[in-house]
Amino acid sequence: MAPVERQIPALLGAKYALTGALAAPRPGVLRFLGEHTGIGRPIEALVLDPEFELGGPESAWLLRLARTLGAASHPGLQSLLDSGLGPGDRPYLVFEAATGESVAERVKREGPLSIERTGHTVLFVLEALRALHEAGGIARTLGPENFTLTRRGESEGMKIRHLFGAVSRAEPGEPCTTFSPWAAPEVRRNEGAVDVTADLYSVGALLRFLLTGQTGTKASTARSSLPDVARRAFERATREAPDQRFPTAEVFMQAVSLLVPSPGGNRKDAAAPDDPLVADLTYLLRRRSTRHASRPKGASQEGTLQLVPVLLAVEASYRLLGADRWARLVEATPEVERLLPAAGHTPRFLATGVPIPTFEGLLHATDRVLGVGLLGSLPQLADAAVQRGLSRAFPRLPERLSVDALIEGFPYLWSQFETRGTGSIEQRGERSATLAVRGQSAPSIEATGFVAALLRAALRAAGHPDAEVSVSASEALGDRADLLHVRW
Repeated sequence: MAPVERQIPALLGAKYALTGALAAPRPGVLRFLGEHTGIGRPIEALVLDPEFELGGPESAWLLRLARTLGAASHPGLQSLLDSGLGPGDRPYLVFEAATGESVAERVKREGPLSIERTGHTVLFVLEALRALHEAGGIARTLGPENFTLTRRGESEGMKIRHLFGAVSRAEPGEPCTTFSPWAAPEVRRNEGAVDVTADLYSVGALLRFLLTGQTGTKASTARSSLPDVARRAFERATREAPDQRFPTAEVFMQAVSLLVPSPGGNRKDAAAPDDPLVADLTYLLRRRSTRHASRPKGASQEGTLQLVPVLLAVEASYRLLGADRWARLVEATPEVERLLPAAGHTPRFLATGVPIPTFEGLLHATDRVLGVGLLGSLPQLADAAVQRGLSRAFPRLPERLSVDALIEGFPYLWSQFETRGTGSIEQRGERSATLAVRGQSAPSIEATGFVAALLRAALRAAGHPDAEVSVSASEALGDRADLLHVRW
C-alpha cells in the first residue's frame, strides 16, 4: 500500500483539501490540517488510518467522539463541523481549525495574567464547559495544550481544542491512555466513570496557572500574594475528593465572578475577616451576591426553623447588645420582637416554626448594631449561647459537653434546628471530622453559619480552646451539601 502521505488528497474526497499531517491523537487515527474547498475555511480532520480495518475500536472511537462533541456548541469550544464516511467507508471527523498561541506559551512569554483578565478568561472557559456538560459530554483530560488564545478584532478569547479524551456520560467509552498534567486524580488513576468535577479540577489548575505562572509546589509559594477569593476558588476546584469540589461549572462561576469587578459588587481584594469561620461565611455570602448565584430549583421561600434554638440566638443577641442597643435592633427589624415569649406568639411559632428570613434578619441586624462585617457577630452570639447552656434547645446533649457527644450528636443537633435537612457524619478522624447537611427545603448560609459557630463554641467550652469549624460549601449556592470541617 502506498505511504499515507501519497494518499492525503484521496482520504476525504473532493470536499476537503488536506494540506499537512499533525500529531495523531491515538494509534490508528490520522490527523491533518486542511481547508473546505468550497469556502476556503481552514479545518482539522481526523480519519481512520487505511492500515487499520473498518469496524474496529478505532472506528468506534471516532463515532463516539462525533456523538459526544457534535451535541455541544459554544464559541469557546472547537466546533465539530462535519462527520461521515470517506472513500473506502473510512469514518472521518472535521473540526474548525483551532490555531493560536497556547496558554502555556503566552504565560511563559508574558508572565501571569492580571486577576481581572484571568477572571474573564476562566469565566468564558467555564461557560464553554457548561455547554459541553449540558450536552452530556465530559472532557476528562484537559491540560495546557487544550487551551489556545484566540483573537477576534481587538478582543482576545480562549478556545478549548483537541478534546480527544472526551466521553459521553451515556457512553463512558474506554479508559484514558494519555494524561494531562492538569487531569484530575481519578482520571490519572483510570478509575473508570468520572463526572464533570474532573473537568472542573482541570479548570482550577488553569486558574492557578494563569494567576501564578507556576504549577505544583511552585504555585503553592506564588499563591500567597493572591487575593483570598482567588486562592479559595482554585483550592476548592482542585481538591482530591470529587465531592468536595464545585459540583457544576455554574457553581464554579460564582467563585470566579469575584475576580471580576461588577457595579456595586464586592472588591476582589477585600481583606478576609480575621476569624476563619467568619471569613468562610463572608466568602459564601459574596458568592451569593454574584450574577451566577441563584436559589436552587424547588427551594421553598417559606422555610422555617425550630423556635427554641432560634431563641438561643435571640437571647444571646439581647445579652450582647443590652437594652438600649436591642431597642435599636427591634426598631430596624420589628419582626424579631414577635419571637419574644412576652409577645404572645410562642404557640404559633412552636407549631409552624420561625421563618428563615426572620432569623437571617436577626443575625444581620445584630451585625449592623455592633458595627461589624457580615456575620461578624456570630462568634460572640455562639459563645453567649453556649455559656447560657444548650440543654434547653438540645435536651439530648449532655450537660457536660465532649467531642464525642458533639460530633456524634451532630445529626440530632441539626434535626432540632431545621427538620427538613439531614445532618450526617461524612468522616471522623482522631482530631477532625467532616459533617454534612443535605436535603434542606430552604438552605441558608446564615442558619448553617450559626450552627457551625455553636459547634465551635461548644467544642472550645468542652476543653479544646483551639477548635475550629470551617464551612466550605452550601446548598444555598447550588453545592451538593453544606460541608462543615471540624478540627480540635
